Amino acid sequence: MGRERGRRDPARPPRGRARHLGTPGGAHDPGEGLADTARRAVRETTGVECDLTSLYFARWKTVVNAADDDERLHMLTVEFEAAATSEDVSAGADGVLEACWFGTLPDRLHEVPARKVADDGE
Repeated sequence: MGRERGRRDPARPPRGRARHLGTPGGAHDPGEGLADTARRAVRETTGVECDLTSLYFARWKTVVNAADDDERLHMLTVEFEAAATSEDVSAGADGVLEACWFGTLPDRLHEVPARKVADDGE
């Protein structure tokens, strides 16, 4: 989640790897819109309610099974910027060890794309 109106960035340690941090995320449920998925994932992971402000990054990825070239997994990764509408943060999801706010993103945060997608008209 990006900074907006002086708010800080939430980050959480991924499952079982407390020495690494990650942004809230989760799987898309059938019939759910991507924006709904993002808001639900943030709420379930950190307890924070948010409003999405813009698309930050999107990437389509195909993972091929090394043992069987015909077996492929197609993944769409979408990251949004958002503004928190609640301040209380807590580790809500299974396997999340801790959830907290940071004034600046820590070096140990998982890779975040360096460039934001351009807004319409740019």
